[in-house]
Amino acid sequence: MKDASETNPFEELCTLAMQLLVLPWSNADVERLFSQMNLVKTKLRNRMGSKLLDSILTIKSGLRRQNIHLSYFVVSFSCFKKSST
Repeated sequence: MKDASETNPFEELCTLAMQLLVLPWSNADVERLFSQMNLVKTKLRNRMGSKLLDSILTIKSGLRRQNIHLSYFVVSFSCFKKSST
């Protein structure tokens, strides 16, 4: 919406509304993420960095979206080969 001077008088209100609309309705997603993180990063793995932890959680969620159970997932040998780059 613009007024006669081609400016949007509600620009700040629109920005605020858009920021509020992207907030989650509940904290269930965050709690689920922390639960998954606690399963991966145990006392024995306490030196794991945040980059590795993020990568593992990303892979786990990607496999879950594809309905691949981690117990049955087989890593192919080509995954271990060094890339030429």
